[in-house]
Amino acid sequence: MSKTITMSTRPKAKPDADKWVEERSSRPHGIENIKQKRLTLDMDASLHTELKLHCVRNDIQIAEFLRGLIRKELALAESGR
Repeated sequence: MSKTITMSTRPKAKPDADKWVEERSSRPHGIENIKQKRLTLDMDASLHTELKLHCVRNDIQIAEFLRGLIRKELALAESGR
């Protein structure tokens, strides 16, 4: 007994989606075109919630906020506090 199935052609991608992929920037807005490194850290859930709420209220991305804090702390350390 032979079984056959009918397969339709692959659906065409939406032109808008293709355009978005081709034109999007690989870096978030405001990041210079320099080599990036990823930082991962663990924090308790309540601190994470506070961080997210702070960033939402101040209309800033978490990564942007944390980069600013790190830069500020490093500048203070360099100046001898």
